[in-house]
Amino acid sequence: MKAIIFDMDGVLIDSMKYHVESWIETFKKVGINVHSKEIYLNEGRSFVDTINILSKEKGIEMSKSDWKTISEERKTYLTQKFKLKPYKGIIKFIYFLKLKKFKVAMVTGTERIIANKVSKEMFNELFDVVISSDDVKHGKPNPEPYQKAIKKLKIKNDEAIVIENAPLGIKSAKDAGLFVIGLETTLHKKDLCEADIILKNHEVLFEYLKTKLNISE
Repeated sequence: MKAIIFDMDGVLIDSMKYHVESWIETFKKVGINVHSKEIYLNEGRSFVDTINILSKEKGIEMSKSDWKTISEERKTYLTQKFKLKPYKGIIKFIYFLKLKKFKVAMVTGTERIIANKVSKEMFNELFDVVISSDDVKHGKPNPEPYQKAIKKLKIKNDEAIVIENAPLGIKSAKDAGLFVIGLETTLHKKDLCEADIILKNHEVLFEYLKTKLNISE
């Protein structure tokens, strides 16, 4: 094994609650009511795909005015509320992986400006590769994001492990031919059933990876 690939929201940073709240509040502005579970199940989609999918599911056709309202309101909400908070132990563990000569990457459905901010301000640019929604034509659940990460890492599919917390991210990685660990940070294990293995939390994840990779501190 040569590389560990991390999703961002819900895996590296404890941020999904802000995304969920922002979507619920901004959709309300255009008369659409969404439940938090709907947002969690659609985690990983691009901004555009999320609006398209959820509005169609509600049977509502979005106008240009609605699109503008959602875009502006969500951006305002996240600017005011969003906080960068890494999961306990994750930064130390990534330093540990780098010390052991593993490559690390981040693959996220969020915009490049946010992904780069997280990589620089929280993880001291430790990632060998960062793939954002702006770097692909087709976001999760399409396999392109993970395919691109593997290509940029210059490794084979069986030389990487992916850590994901959402069904669409898991599907993206599995369809790219990768081994996937599902992490129960935002959803129950029944929602992560396509993963190769499902783990309860980061503490269990760290111990599992140490054993699987045959590394110790």
